[in-house]
Amino acid sequence: MKTIGLIGGMSYSSTLIYYKQLNKLSNDHFGDLTTPKIILSSVNFSFIESLQHDGKWSELGSLLNNEAKTLENAGAEVLALCTNTMHKVFDEMMQDISIPSIHIAESTANHITKDGYKKPALLATKFTMEEEFYVQKLTDYGLDPVIPTDESRAILHSVIYDELCFNITSEKSRNMFLDIVKEVEQEGADSVILGCTEVGMLLNKDNVSLPVYDSVEEHCKSIFNAIWQDGLNMNDENVIEKILKNLNVNPKTFLLRSASSSIKDSLRKKTNEAYEKGIFGAPSFVSNNKIFWGQDRIEFALNEANK
Repeated sequence: MKTIGLIGGMSYSSTLIYYKQLNKLSNDHFGDLTTPKIILSSVNFSFIESLQHDGKWSELGSLLNNEAKTLENAGAEVLALCTNTMHKVFDEMMQDISIPSIHIAESTANHITKDGYKKPALLATKFTMEEEFYVQKLTDYGLDPVIPTDESRAILHSVIYDELCFNITSEKSRNMFLDIVKEVEQEGADSVILGCTEVGMLLNKDNVSLPVYDSVEEHCKSIFNAIWQDGLNMNDENVIEKILKNLNVNPKTFLLRSASSSIKDSLRKKTNEAYEKGIFGAPSFVSNNKIFWGQDRIEFALNEANK
């Protein structure tokens, strides 16, 4: 089980959605109480919002880079930025970060492309709708995004920052958003991207006439699939070689030694010893003759060892 590092707080409403979605995906997939281990770093959104509207994106990139480093040092194995707008500084955030992350626009665009739609309407903050960092990702996938009018962009932006970020929803704002959907549909949109992590608080598949792609939902699915479902063929030497190179391990030396009969015999012996002790999976920890299974149990094993 990989540990997910979440950079949240932008806003807290959307961070709650990420936490719920990732845990629900896990429950639904495994059919039990299995949940991912998550480390959350939540920033002060008031400070972030101020820098956004002052155009201080370089400072924001450095700030998120520090958050990413904190999560990596804390043990996160995959990183998720719980906001659409701040993906404007995605590359800066990932500077000198060795753990992987998934761009929210790519996960959304990938699903839309697979479903065969071409002209998704983008409903988001003005930053996301008007600047290239998000729209370009969509066009890279062969999509032709439909952007609302100036007036509609102002409405979306205002409702997001003045209401949704405070977890405030109203029928008045919902109806304004639905009117914008009708507007973009008349402009030729064949689908809708909820391109702000809070827009899904007002719009969804049940109240929008066009096919809806909730960026948070798509992002969470991509993160979950990367952790649980994108099984790599470990019998393929090319796959193994790529993994080893990422770990700065010499593939030739590793593969040569792994084929050694003496090493195979040693592994069989250790496997048998582990089985006799009652160990049935990895990682497992034995402390004072007690077995602790799973990476989220290492603290319990250490506490037992310190008794």
